Amino acid sequence: AAAVAAGAVVGLGVKLASVHGWYHRLLLPLILLEMSGGGFAILGALDAACLCCACAGVCAAVALRPSTCYEGNACCRAITVNLFMGDFVEACYPYMGDDRYIRASALAGAAAAGAIIVPAAAHASAYLPIPLAIALCDAWLPFSAACAAAFTIPFTGTMLRRLATGTPPDPK
Repeated sequence: AAAVAAGAVVGLGVKLASVHGWYHRLLLPLILLEMSGGGFAILGALDAACLCCACAGVCAAVALRPSTCYEGNACCRAITVNLFMGDFVEACYPYMGDDRYIRASALAGAAAAGAIIVPAAAHASAYLPIPLAIALCDAWLPFSAACAAAFTIPFTGTMLRRLATGTPPDPK
């Protein structure tokens, strides 16, 4: 139980550190240090799930219920990059910044992912396509569950919020 709680705190911390501009100053150097031996890293798994998958979840909901065609297109690109090409986690920050419910759902997704990754000691990389990162992970089943939770919770929260606020689907 302590490892699950610690993992949730770490997952939340990873997301908050990124939101507040500490990714390149703190997280990336720690990931590189952890991976310097040639393997994957727990911080890499946290990056992939808590940042990439959580962002993709927010953007997927926005893409399905965009207020403009441009918003939908931008979110589709963000989903593609986050799930298949690496790391564009900042794409969801405007939505998180504008709406506390979307922010809470993204943070909850990151906390849930951390609560799964840390006790499993899953080692992965955020700089691979998520399906490949899962396939190469030393604890692929918990890591895939963490990625699914990190995507699903923000997706659900964002979709419910957009439905509740009447964000219209794009007419085009």
